[in-house]
Amino acid sequence: MGFFYLKGQGGPVFDPDINIPNFSLFVYTRQPQTSVNDNTLSYWNRSSRTWYVYTDSFRGGVRGSIPAGHKGDASANFANKISSAYNFNGT
Repeated sequence: MGFFYLKGQGGPVFDPDINIPNFSLFVYTRQPQTSVNDNTLSYWNRSSRTWYVYTDSFRGGVRGSIPAGHKGDASANFANKISSAYNFNGT
């Protein structure tokens, strides 16, 4: 699962393969001064699982789903508001 700093899957990417209950603990690898928390404008689910994203940490706030293989820009509800992500398949 790739979470991108810019629209159109551009800029630095945060690429977890496990559940991330709190994005504020992570920074973008190529932009280490920038927290991943509330700094995602696009995504690409390269896994075979649906990922669920939330606007607050620990599955709080608004929930959205990103099906396997889907990529796109975050909607107004999620642009620069994603704070946690889960795939619910044991990882």
